[in-house]
Amino acid sequence: MEWSAGSTKMRGEQKELEVGATLARSSGRKMRRESADALLERVLRRVERVNSAESVALGRERYPLTYFFVDNVRVFGSYLGTEPMIGDLDIAICCGLRSNGMLLTRKTVENFGKPQIREHDHICGYIKAASPRRVDLANSETILRHRFPNRLIYTRTSGRICDI
Repeated sequence: MEWSAGSTKMRGEQKELEVGATLARSSGRKMRRESADALLERVLRRVERVNSAESVALGRERYPLTYFFVDNVRVFGSYLGTEPMIGDLDIAICCGLRSNGMLLTRKTVENFGKPQIREHDHICGYIKAASPRRVDLANSETILRHRFPNRLIYTRTSGRICDI
């Protein structure tokens, strides 16, 4: 079983990621690399807000952040290439527990209750809200396990690692 970064459910092999990638390909809508760079900048600002804030706003609601932080962010997919036009911005995140710094894995997620899962979903929703139709979120553990080409661009301890 595999845990999807933007879902409260356990799912097989990142169904949401596959669906998102399929929709992006089928729509034929691409964005310029400069637009993707600007979008990635917005996403990273949101990640930094999650790590420094006590709550995040989604729509008209404000949700407290008591359980998690975003430990690292990776990009993968067409953004890593050199093409001037790309489909969507594929981002993988890894969250950790604020209480002890432990990073989330498939095993730790299995022990969570509804409040923790709901908070994680709020974090993912807040990050994805930078551009819901252009950002696909995945879990870093999946990207690394399947050895997808990727680039680490942010860590909680170092901040941004490379220029966008």
